[in-house]
Amino acid sequence: MLLEFYNRLLKDAVKKLGPNASQKSIDRICKSLKSTKELMDRFDAALHIHKRSGRHVAKSSDEDLKKVVKDLVDHKAMQRTPGRVYQHYHDMHSSFLWNFDIQDMHKWINNHKKYIQTKRRAR
Repeated sequence: MLLEFYNRLLKDAVKKLGPNASQKSIDRICKSLKSTKELMDRFDAALHIHKRSGRHVAKSSDEDLKKVVKDLVDHKAMQRTPGRVYQHYHDMHSSFLWNFDIQDMHKWINNHKKYIQTKRRAR
């Protein structure tokens, strides 16, 4: 891990040299890399700068989801309870399909099939 860090420091230093990079200047940077790192560490410690880990941890919503499900189960939200109604949605039905007419649906589908066969626009 430390070797990777040194490699990154060296690459950054070489990039900063730009077109002035030569074998001699790169050798000089390599020889001073350890003392440069120690100096940077002391400087960061003096200014109370804390380095972040650099690892990105994907946040998981599993724990949040478990809490929500636990609350729903504890409050019996998915069980029908006599007398429990929505105060603001008193006209709300238990199913969105409560007034769905399957015969009207079949008529609509058959009409659209005819429109597709005659290549007319569906209305």
